[in-house]
Amino acid sequence: MPMNSVGRRKLIALILSISSLLGSATLSQSEAKSEAYRMYKAAASGDVDTIQELIKQGVSPNVSYESSTPLIEAAFYGHLGAVKLLVAKGADVNMKGWMEILSQGTRVRVLGFAFHAAVLNKHWDVAEFLAKAGTDLGRALDTLHRWVNEQPNNPEASAILANAYCITGNLDEAIKYAEVSLKVQRNALAYVALGKAYRARGDYGKAIQSLKRALEIDPMAPEANFEIGKALAEQERFEEARPYFLKEVEVRGASSRKAVPSLICLSLVDLAIGDFSKAAVWATEAINLLRYSPIGFTFQLVGDSVIVTEVKSPSPAEKGRSKER
Repeated sequence: MPMNSVGRRKLIALILSISSLLGSATLSQSEAKSEAYRMYKAAASGDVDTIQELIKQGVSPNVSYESSTPLIEAAFYGHLGAVKLLVAKGADVNMKGWMEILSQGTRVRVLGFAFHAAVLNKHWDVAEFLAKAGTDLGRALDTLHRWVNEQPNNPEASAILANAYCITGNLDEAIKYAEVSLKVQRNALAYVALGKAYRARGDYGKAIQSLKRALEIDPMAPEANFEIGKALAEQERFEEARPYFLKEVEVRGASSRKAVPSLICLSLVDLAIGDFSKAAVWATEAINLLRYSPIGFTFQLVGDSVIVTEVKSPSPAEKGRSKER
């Protein structure tokens, strides 16, 4: 049954609101060390419930442990929900800490911000959020430039810098460093950066060509299918876009929060196509993945109203899955 215009607007508003989520006592010295360790481990595992509880108990979101911070740990492992929570509770996005990364087969220690922890591990959604949350991007990019200059024959370093420039919106620099990377070696990460930059410019032909080259090198390249889907959807080629969003969900894992942007895009694409029932399914999956609580719910359009229904209580196993993946 075709949906009416009011219902369509309400569903789109609901889906877009979901998209936007992509969001004291004095302790003794020994207790403080113990609580710092618990906060550190909770941030590293994306355990938002424990983070919230520790903050309620008076543990600072900026507590230092092993020369790192909770925000750096959460960003390092790509836990966007934990990153958003820590920032909302006052975590300093420009507080530095040490992180260990693998570079050309060698483990190296890097001193930087949470933004660096996200970028160096290719968690672009986390890096984008941190960029908008007040990261000193001038200092952050200077650090990345020094890292690239120290290893001119490392194609991944230049490709990471190119993707960082995509996040900051400097598309000329993004294209420049992607091409620098590709001169050293063809690699999917640089082609994805090129594709993102060209799509942002509206040059959809070059964007799709670059992204398809990324998939030729690595059929499971994160973001490549998603960016092709976006490039096609922005041209209103919705039927063509749909399989790319589906593939990105497969690449990310249907039970991972990293799949949420693709699920939201699938909802919007199916709305545009006119398949309300599928749009509702994708939106429901996105909602359930975004919620801190493991209680699931579905929604449906009844007349001009959106009806939200909780459908289950959490089992112990489901509680474990409520931690951000």
